[in-house]
Amino acid sequence: MREYCIAVLSDIHIPFHDKRSLSLVLKFLYDLKIKEIILNGDFLDFHNLSRWPKDLSIKPTLSDEISKGIQVTRLLQDIAPITWILGNHEVRLQDYISKQCKELHGFVNIFEKFPDNINYIPFTPDQAYQPIDNLIIRHVPPPGGNNVVSCAKSAGISTISGHTHRRQFGTFNAYNGHSVSYHNSGCLCDFRQTIYNYLKGHHQWQQGIIIIQVYKKTPIIHNIEIIPRGNKRLLAYQGQVYEI
Repeated sequence: MREYCIAVLSDIHIPFHDKRSLSLVLKFLYDLKIKEIILNGDFLDFHNLSRWPKDLSIKPTLSDEISKGIQVTRLLQDIAPITWILGNHEVRLQDYISKQCKELHGFVNIFEKFPDNINYIPFTPDQAYQPIDNLIIRHVPPPGGNNVVSCAKSAGISTISGHTHRRQFGTFNAYNGHSVSYHNSGCLCDFRQTIYNYLKGHHQWQQGIIIIQVYKKTPIIHNIEIIPRGNKRLLAYQGQVYEI
């Protein structure tokens, strides 16, 4: 039945990612034979450039973060081509430069250090990557959407987003009878780390990924939960359980 599949991974926040969850996802994607991997924003954290209060005990430097990000993108490219939708964390570097050292604006581009052949989607208010008809992917939920159904109605087209670190799904029937849905995939960061203590409600974040199964040009969206069990991580897809 399956023609091909696309994977959507949101909010990994390297180097503060959940290492076991990411390893599980890599194992899962290797088996699934993915056509495209979409990094839906905040793949990197840029903690050292944040305007928010910082945990001074955090060890990784900006250089460490970039090196780890390069390593992970190479692992992902061994599975499928990458499209990287930039999120609000990826623009922290340019924001920092524009405020602290304007002379370097346009001169520093850390993405040149990453492997070639990555398709980058800029972070803009109208950001919308369309891997297939009748579906858009953007990092931040559509404007005007304060719940899953209003997000779908606001976009007017089935939409996948990230940013909130919470798994969500909602759907409604449009006037033409077509079903329009909204999905948020959750995150792959380790929200137990003290770095996130400044954010209220971080203990209610959920981990997950999205698989877009494309059949006869129709996207069938699987919003997959990653379940923590002590030091183990599990996910289930089409009757098979993956564990690490």
